[in-house]
Amino acid sequence: MNTREVDKKAYRDAWAHVGGIDARKFNLWPPIPDTDSGWMLFIDKGILNDVLPRMHKISETLHQPVKYEGNPVMIPEQPWEGLECPPDSWPHDFGFYGDTMYDEEEQIFKMWYTGVAEGIQNNWNMCYATSEDGMHWEKPNLGLFEYKGSKDNNICFESLNEEVRQRGVAEDRVLITHHFNGVVKDMADPDPARRYKSVSLQGGMYDVKMQRQVPDPPTGIYPCTSPDGIHWTTNPDPVFVDDQFEYGICDVVTLSFNRKRNKFVVLMKGHVYDPGTMGDQGGLRRLQQVVESDDFEEWTTPSIAIAADDQDPVDLHIYGMSAFDYENMYLGLIVAFRANDDDRTTDIQLVSSRNGRHWRRAGNRETFIPTGERWGPDSGEIFTCRQPVEVGDEVWFYYSAVGGPRPHVPFIAGDPPQNSGTICLAKLPRGRFVSMDAGDEEGWLLTMPMKLKGDTLHLNANAANGDILVEIREVVYHEVQKNEYQWNKQLGAPIPGFSRHDCNVIITDSLDRVVTWRGNSDLSGIGDREVMLRFIMRNAELYGFKVD
Repeated sequence: MNTREVDKKAYRDAWAHVGGIDARKFNLWPPIPDTDSGWMLFIDKGILNDVLPRMHKISETLHQPVKYEGNPVMIPEQPWEGLECPPDSWPHDFGFYGDTMYDEEEQIFKMWYTGVAEGIQNNWNMCYATSEDGMHWEKPNLGLFEYKGSKDNNICFESLNEEVRQRGVAEDRVLITHHFNGVVKDMADPDPARRYKSVSLQGGMYDVKMQRQVPDPPTGIYPCTSPDGIHWTTNPDPVFVDDQFEYGICDVVTLSFNRKRNKFVVLMKGHVYDPGTMGDQGGLRRLQQVVESDDFEEWTTPSIAIAADDQDPVDLHIYGMSAFDYENMYLGLIVAFRANDDDRTTDIQLVSSRNGRHWRRAGNRETFIPTGERWGPDSGEIFTCRQPVEVGDEVWFYYSAVGGPRPHVPFIAGDPPQNSGTICLAKLPRGRFVSMDAGDEEGWLLTMPMKLKGDTLHLNANAANGDILVEIREVVYHEVQKNEYQWNKQLGAPIPGFSRHDCNVIITDSLDRVVTWRGNSDLSGIGDREVMLRFIMRNAELYGFKVD
């Protein structure tokens, strides 16, 4: 594993730039999207004014998805799903990686999840399941891969070809690592044999007798394609290998498709040397790096997507990450691993991006999907390498869960028995990730200057126990001394007809409420003027707005 030794303060200071005023100075954070590009959600505080006072008596709340009362939605039931793991393997790795989607073309939910193949430690396979409602799953008998003399199973992908696998068994070698993560259905590819795409991280073999790694096959990331998501073909050669990465390649890799930029995106774990960290790997600290491709063949050089910094506990590692397009931004779910002897748990935090490359933490770094109650199915570890699925007015998050703390590596005396993993579900109302809240006293918040490219303003807000008013103010210009941090745009008076006194008060809870001023919702008269939106609130939650 190649890792770079860096100065701890310089490393963390560099990441402290992202999202702050230094990010603007160094052009790391792109400008806010146009108002006609979808919902502007307050996950991204960049839509708030950053020079004038931007809020008064307003607080921020991260909203956690509600866990489905019928959890878990899937459990291991067969030997190839992890009930008969080889000695010293990970029995709880059932369901940890893969993906879930709703196939609009076929009108069915599809899931790919991890099982355990026969004969080699940590040689994982991928299993396939379908569902009509996303909560009750069927495991079809695919008849593709043999497990203990029978092909009556739902295995759709194995990490190594049969020849290599059998050689590993015969030579007493084990597979170092394998992950098959993130399935993309690519309707734009003219070749129907490449309709489905994924990537597989495969490692070299480890010779148990010689106690050394054998570089065959080379550790790297291998593209995989399929006509139906069931019959997969793996590229015989990796598109890149471990030695090409400054921070190495490690065991959590996810594929997604960036629809706004038409690029395939691979996020992967790497390591950086940080002597101040705590954990199970000495001075190595896990981070996430990113590569992209236009055609699923040629890929960019890797760069850091997100890493822990001085605002994180010294034992926090960013273990894995999945990313997805959402409205006019990108959201990600990071697996936050607390790597100390007293904890050793993982849960999920929310991150956001405007370009899919530079990411920052959301909701004050609070936990988005927490571990559950003691002895529950998700009391110890939560992983999600899956994009959520939009179902009606909800966003569904499938996550892998384990009851009990993560064991040490290698195992030590006193570690609790490992529990098999399960797959659980949590649901969130559409767009309701982060809210800006006002209490009994009136509060307000002010947006960045923008042009309203549309005729109607919509709010995602809960004012059932309070009220919200909106006024539209024109931006005026004043000559000021210009330096790198001063601005010449100032808040003007409300545009006639769009003041708080003209606004029809909002007193409802709605995912999509149209704003009116004296019964008029038409914004076309504002034209091309640059404006700021001012939201005045009491006992209300505002999640976002859009103009269409």
